Amino acid sequence: MRVEVIFRPSNSLARVVLSPHEIIQLEQRALVAATNGLELENKTRMENPPLPLPAGESGFPHVHTAGAYGEQLFLAPQLPGDVSTVEMKCEILLVRSK
Repeated sequence: MRVEVIFRPSNSLARVVLSPHEIIQLEQRALVAATNGLELENKTRMENPPLPLPAGESGFPHVHTAGAYGEQLFLAPQLPGDVSTVEMKCEILLVRSK
């Protein structure tokens, strides 16, 4: 997986390039655009229980799988602002504002 942040700083998008059959979990409203071969699973994985979030937000991560040739997708926050990346290995990161 490669991530490139574009259109910085006020209307940033994260351009994510997935390898063939690579899996990514997203918050439902983060996905702006994707290539045609991306498999969009609307079902949830129950080993990840729902998170308590403000009204209107889903606590279930959505699972997306790249096709046989890899895929691109574009992610953005709900409100205008900058985006940054954090490399993680089997960790959970919850970001909240005051």
